[in-house]
Amino acid sequence: MGTAPKPCTCIQRYFENNNALLCDSCHYSCLTCSTISTNCTSCDSTTNFRYASGNLCLCMTHHYEVYAQTCATCVSTCQNCSVNPNNCTSCYSDRTLVGSICRCKDGTYSDILDVCQPCHYYCKTC
Repeated sequence: MGTAPKPCTCIQRYFENNNALLCDSCHYSCLTCSTISTNCTSCDSTTNFRYASGNLCLCMTHHYEVYAQTCATCVSTCQNCSVNPNNCTSCYSDRTLVGSICRCKDGTYSDILDVCQPCHYYCKTC
């Protein structure tokens, strides 16, 4: 009696497709996946800035999904953004979201490095 063949050992970004007895590619956002392409079991946090949320790999804070299927960095003033790096959807605690722009809160101003600095003590805005 012969032994059953060993299952495939698939490399990263591929999973074993038991129905076809071959390795199929994972969804572009997954580093590894199992059973189906969209069931991510790990994400590429180093080069593609993704983290696991359930069985999905989402862009990390301060990054957004671009058409090239990668996560790109938002401008420094945005905590999160979408569509493009300047379209802020949330801000860090020292800023307020105005439309799609993160502005320094009242009593502070943005210096040359885009860091919110306190106004002179008798100014509400500057």
